[in-house]
Amino acid sequence: MPTEFNSGVTDLTEMDELPVIQFENVSIRYRVPRERLSGIKEFAIRWMQRRIQFEDFWALRHVSFNVSPGEVFGIIGRNGAGKSTMLKVMAQVLKPVEGRVIMRGRVAPLLELGGGFHPELTGRENVFMNMALLGHSRQLTTKLFNEIVDFADLHEFIDAPLRTYSTGMVARLGFAVATSVRPDILLVDEILSVGDSQFQQKCIDRMDDFRHQGTTIIIVSHGMGALETLCKRALLLEKGFVRLVGPVEQVIQEYIAENKPIVIEPEPAGPLPPLVPLELKPMPAPVPENGFVSLGQEGGIYPAQNILEPGQGAVMVWLKIKHDYPPRDAVIFHTDDSRYILYISLQYFSSQKRYIRKLIARAGGNKRVIDTYYGTSDFPEVGVVIEDVDAPRKYILNKDEWYLVTMTWQGYPAGNVCMYINGERLGERPYDSRYDQGNDLPGSISIGLRPRVWIGEIIHEENGKTKELRPDSFMSISEGGIEIHNLRLYQRGLDQAEILQTFEKERGVMLPIPGD
Repeated sequence: MPTEFNSGVTDLTEMDELPVIQFENVSIRYRVPRERLSGIKEFAIRWMQRRIQFEDFWALRHVSFNVSPGEVFGIIGRNGAGKSTMLKVMAQVLKPVEGRVIMRGRVAPLLELGGGFHPELTGRENVFMNMALLGHSRQLTTKLFNEIVDFADLHEFIDAPLRTYSTGMVARLGFAVATSVRPDILLVDEILSVGDSQFQQKCIDRMDDFRHQGTTIIIVSHGMGALETLCKRALLLEKGFVRLVGPVEQVIQEYIAENKPIVIEPEPAGPLPPLVPLELKPMPAPVPENGFVSLGQEGGIYPAQNILEPGQGAVMVWLKIKHDYPPRDAVIFHTDDSRYILYISLQYFSSQKRYIRKLIARAGGNKRVIDTYYGTSDFPEVGVVIEDVDAPRKYILNKDEWYLVTMTWQGYPAGNVCMYINGERLGERPYDSRYDQGNDLPGSISIGLRPRVWIGEIIHEENGKTKELRPDSFMSISEGGIEIHNLRLYQRGLDQAEILQTFEKERGVMLPIPGD
C-alpha cells in the first residue's frame, strides 16, 4: 500500500466535519541487527562489507482509527505495545512504511520534555532556540517569554545554564515552551510525570483549557484512572496491533481483564451452604421515623425521593462475613446515580498473591478526579482493608461476627464523607463539584445488590449497541458471603457520639439473632 503523510488542510471550512487524525492501515518497521556490535566503527566496517544481517521488527501493524476535532483520546497498552511509536508517527518523527497518516492542524508533541535543549545554554537562550525549532518567530517568542517563565516558575534561574537545572526544572520549562501557543493537536506521553504535584495540577488545568477551546488531545498513560477521568474514547494496542477502539470504560475493562492476576483460591475446609441468589424487588417508599427509614428488604429497590437527602445523611448497618466463602465484590447500599455507595471491593495485594476485601464508602460524587500528589485518580471514597494483611488503613472483621458499619456525609456538591466501624472513625474524605458528573440526583436505592441500571457501568459502543461492564454478576451480598441486618438511612449526618451510643445499645441484641 502506498505511504502518505499529510499534515495540511486545504479547506478550513471542512475541518470540523473531518477527523483531525486519520490512521489508515499504518505500519512501522524497525530493522534490528541480528548480532551485537561493539560500536560505530565495527558497524561501519561491517556495513561497508555487507556483513550485517537485519531482522524486521514491526512496532505497528495495520493500524487504523480516527480522532474527531476537540476529542480527548487515550492510548492504552502494555510496555512495548507501540504506544510511544504511535505518538512519534503523529508528531512526524517517524514515517510509516505502509499506510497513510493525515494530521489536520498544528501539532504540539509532549513526548520528551526538554528534548532539543542544550545544557550549556541558559534557560532564556533555550526558550528562544526551542520556540524556533517549533516553528515560532522570534517576535512571538519575545511576546510570550514572560508567560513561559511565569508558568515554569523559573524567574531566578532563567539566565543560569541548563546544566545547573534539576530534571524537574527542565521538564517544567519544556512543558511551558511546548504549550505556550495553543495547538490544534496536543500529544501527551504520561500526563502525571511532570514536576511536583502543584505543577502537575497546573499542567492539567492548562490542558483542560485547551480542551475547552477545541484542541484535540491524545494521551498515553499507564494510569487507568487518569484516562477514565480525561478521555471519552480510547484505543487498546497489543504487540503493535489495534485490539479495540471504543468508549474508554470498555477499553479499560478489556485491558484490566487481560492483565488481571489469576489467583487460585484455596478449597474450603468443608461443604458450603448453598447461596440463595437475591432477586430485585420493587419496594414502596418507607415512612421516616425518628429521623431515619429502615431499608430492611435485601434485594429491595426503594424510591430515593423524600428519604435520601444529598446534602446530609448517613447509612448504618450491621454486617457479618460468613466463614469460608470465597471473596467477591458485594454491594450493601447503592443509589442508581452512583453518588452514594457502601460496598466491598476486591483489591489484589502482590505481597499476599491474592485478592483482599476492602470496605468502601462513597458519597457526594460519581466521577474520578486526578490527585496529582499521589499520581492517582479516585472517586470521593473512604476505604479500609478488612483482612489481616499489612495495610496502612485496616480494621479486621473476624468471620461470623457482627460489626456496625456507618457511612455519614455532610454537604453537596462540596462536603466530606466519613466511615466508622463499631463507632471507631476510620477515615474522612473531602469532595467538591469536580467529582460530580452533573447527571440527575438519585432516583432509586438498591439494598444488598447493585441497581439494574446505574451510572458508570452502562456504556454505548460505537456501533450503537449498549453494553454492561458487569454482565455476569449483580454483586449481591449472597454472592460475596455477606450478611446484613437492620440497615437504616438517616436524613441527617451522624456524629461519632451518636454512632457509639447506637453501637453500645445494640451490640448485645445482635448475639441472639435467629439463624446465627
